[in-house]
Amino acid sequence: AEDPGERVLLLTSAADAAIEAGQLSRAQTLAERALPCAHLPSTRLTLVRVLATAAVSRGRLHEAHALQLAEAAGRSDPREAVTVMMDALHTTWFAGDSRLAATAAAQLDLLALPGDDPAWPVLQLQRWLTALSLDADTERLPDLATVLARAAESLADEPRDLLTTSGIALMGGLDRQALELATRVAADVRAQGRAGVLPSALYYVTLSQTSLGHYRDAMTSATEALDIAEATGQHHWASHAAGTRAYLLAMRGDEDDCRRMADYALAYEGGGVHRARWALGLLELGHGRPQEALDQLMPLYHGIARHQMPAERCLPDVIEAAVRLGRPDLAAEALARFEHVARRAPEPAIAALLHRCRALLDPDDHAFGRAATLHEQDSRGFEHARTRLLHGEWLRRTRRKAEAREQLSAALETFDHIDAGPWARRAHSELIASGAAAATRRKPGVLALLTPQELQIVTLAADGLSNRDIAAQLFLSPRTVGHHLYRAYPKLGVGSRRELAAVVRAAP
Repeated sequence: AEDPGERVLLLTSAADAAIEAGQLSRAQTLAERALPCAHLPSTRLTLVRVLATAAVSRGRLHEAHALQLAEAAGRSDPREAVTVMMDALHTTWFAGDSRLAATAAAQLDLLALPGDDPAWPVLQLQRWLTALSLDADTERLPDLATVLARAAESLADEPRDLLTTSGIALMGGLDRQALELATRVAADVRAQGRAGVLPSALYYVTLSQTSLGHYRDAMTSATEALDIAEATGQHHWASHAAGTRAYLLAMRGDEDDCRRMADYALAYEGGGVHRARWALGLLELGHGRPQEALDQLMPLYHGIARHQMPAERCLPDVIEAAVRLGRPDLAAEALARFEHVARRAPEPAIAALLHRCRALLDPDDHAFGRAATLHEQDSRGFEHARTRLLHGEWLRRTRRKAEAREQLSAALETFDHIDAGPWARRAHSELIASGAAAATRRKPGVLALLTPQELQIVTLAADGLSNRDIAAQLFLSPRTVGHHLYRAYPKLGVGSRRELAAVVRAAP
């Protein structure tokens, strides 16, 4: 194009298409050519988003944050500034650096909008995010669930902003709303072939599924997120997916694969580092090594990211490890922190963990019973079983063996059901020590025989997708899909898709 304005628009359109397709280097080159000559606010916003997305995807979060804040500060229209700040706050959250959150919060304080402005709920959502990131008071902020619903309506056409909204919902304990938003975005960008956005969408789906106790689905989503992020060079999202996979593997007690995934995540600054640390701490705790667990969790406890979600949600693990090591002062300090988290996110799942932690420090039937009642309102089987295990251990120590067996039997059944090996062995050992006969163990589900890639493909095939459809969804060839199904069928003992669907539906 000879006209400079038209040239900028063409470069901007090409850069935006490249970033959506996951072509980071091409997108960055095009955006850098266009930005110095871009004067329209909408064009500048697109170019800054492209450059920041490329930087974030490569793990350069501080670089992206500085670019976004500078662009927001240069906007005279507060609505435009709010739009740019949404991107800056997304970067702030993932950086896990309270200094960046403080800088962003100070910039938000300069913005004001009337309550009837369409951008007002988005601004309030941003204030919620900075408050959560800084562990600041939220009592003067409007109700999070209401703000979240209104903001999601305003941001319906902005998938990355909807994903940030999903993340804020998770931080606030609104896990089901988070899953709904992330699932919607993942479905939309998948249908549009937007490989540059799909790994981040799948990551939020994975987080929500894990939080809700949908562990098998979470492993499938995390595996797909990692595969696509690696294929498109999005190291940041690959690291996050690896950190989440490490956590799920830690739950199973799979030491080799958990450490491999954690090492992958830890290799990228600003990526899945915090969740990888939590995964390693959980792995050690599950294998009965509380000191090694604390060694992994203390960098989260004392670090600059201590108000991030992994650091807050691992506090029950810190408390259990500290109690087992005879460190009541550390346990009490961590409990005080978790009480604040529970007040801010008053959900049954979090309240149940709070009562379990109180019972660890001051054991009694009421605290354990209250935790159990709250667990019954929730779907997180792993945490419910851990509470039953701890309750059963205490009952056995106080010579109430019949009651102990009741709790330990239920814990063992759940641990076996979700294939949480080391936790199941602990429950079984305690059960025998309580005077039970050798317990009949439930065998791991047949799907545990599959590799992550086979599980992913089998799940989609059971939903009725053809090999070609599965290949398109997972960015594989139909031949590769067929090969994985060929290997999976004998493992599952099936010979047709109808039989396959029945096995998957019956699996835990």
